[in-house]
Amino acid sequence: MQEVSTWIYLDTNVYSRPFDDQQQPQIQEEANAFLELITAVKGGRLKIVGSDILEFEVQNILRAEKRTKLKAYFELCTQHVENSAELLALGKQ
Repeated sequence: MQEVSTWIYLDTNVYSRPFDDQQQPQIQEEANAFLELITAVKGGRLKIVGSDILEFEVQNILRAEKRTKLKAYFELCTQHVENSAELLALGKQ
């Protein structure tokens, strides 16, 4: 298998798309795109970067079922970015 060179970082909203109202065509398209990305990750064509911030946001999701499913997607992350003062300063710029 060839080495993966593409890393992606997905916002919490992207992870949540499959759980949003699928009757809206744009949301359904975005949910399908997310699931295609997950398929590419499982197939080794992409890698996902996770972060402390994402984990914090997911911990604050009220619906337990949705929170549990999003945590399962995080298990696909192979790289993790820890929160730091330097990172927060970069984000403020």
